[in-house]
Amino acid sequence: MLEEYKNFILITCKEIGFPEGILSLILEPEYIEIRNIPYEYEGKISTFRGIKVTHSLKIPFYLGPIRMKENVNLDELKLLSLFTTWQSFLLNVPFSGISAGVEINETFIKNNKKRRFFTEKFISRINDNNVFFYPEMGYEEQDTFFYNFLGKVPEMGGIPQRREILKRGLKIILDKFSEIEDINFKKKRVLIHGAGKISLLFFEIMNEINAEVIGISDSKGAIISDTIDYEKLLSLKKEKGSVKELDGKRITNAEFVISETDILVLCGSSNVINKNNFEKIKAKVIVEVAPSGINYEIYEILLKDKKVLPDMIIGLPINLINSLEALRRYSPLFSGEDIKYYEDNLKNIFSDIYAFSVAKNKSLRLSAQMISLYRFGRFLSHRGI
Repeated sequence: MLEEYKNFILITCKEIGFPEGILSLILEPEYIEIRNIPYEYEGKISTFRGIKVTHSLKIPFYLGPIRMKENVNLDELKLLSLFTTWQSFLLNVPFSGISAGVEINETFIKNNKKRRFFTEKFISRINDNNVFFYPEMGYEEQDTFFYNFLGKVPEMGGIPQRREILKRGLKIILDKFSEIEDINFKKKRVLIHGAGKISLLFFEIMNEINAEVIGISDSKGAIISDTIDYEKLLSLKKEKGSVKELDGKRITNAEFVISETDILVLCGSSNVINKNNFEKIKAKVIVEVAPSGINYEIYEILLKDKKVLPDMIIGLPINLINSLEALRRYSPLFSGEDIKYYEDNLKNIFSDIYAFSVAKNKSLRLSAQMISLYRFGRFLSHRGI
């Protein structure tokens, strides 16, 4: 996926006339650190691998995901660091994209005490107060207690009612998208690919806008039914860690993506829709929450008969709430005015992207990337680059 994404950015750079001399500052992370970190746990001494990828050192503040996996993919981390930079510049918030991976045994990942131990070891090696991580795969809320971590409860420096504010932001983007594309979500059938926290949040949103979630998936398989009971889903996720025991038809993830539905919400892994299956996709509307959920090589082709809300845009509320929480270090209050700024910023940037899209006759995804690169280019110019 990284090469496809870089090709997409390269196309965008050519569209706006960026000089070739600065492409290396755009297409490749500026700094990659890979360490074998020693540790002693329960009397045993060993090492684990920690990876940190920073897109640009020209910006003194860094924001991005940290993932805990048995096998960390460096290309995936590179892609995430680039993607976060572009979203930040699209939102006009002062962060360079960063991503990190903590590579440990899967049995450790499932143990809360050990997750905390290895995360603390990794973050202590970074020793940079201007780095802020938002946790992704393998982490739970009780793990986000470190100073550099976001998503905390208010007593630990988090934004009050963070989840509800994030939900409001996502609904703003969905409302704007449905308005320009003339989509009515009411009573539409929805499949949600992925069963993590953001997937559950979208499940709630779909319920609130009267859409009907008829299927959900996770890494162990997928379930399709006439309707999915949200409370039962929450209970099974808590008790079993999977959706596979929900009532309904059990199918593979590959079958799930091409199943009959009105709306497909991609909250799981990247490259879910690709050159091998895009012609079989039956959903008419695709909400691409996961970064690069749709392969860049087939994205424009997919738009010929699909309406797509791209990752760069639907992910803006997530990036913005993380940015605001990181900035609370310098301004600790999060007031009603801050919430208004949050909502107005999302509305304004969507309007800017849409106006650009119409004026230039470009897709929403390409328009968002072009605006972000324009702003990054101006930033480099101000720095004398």
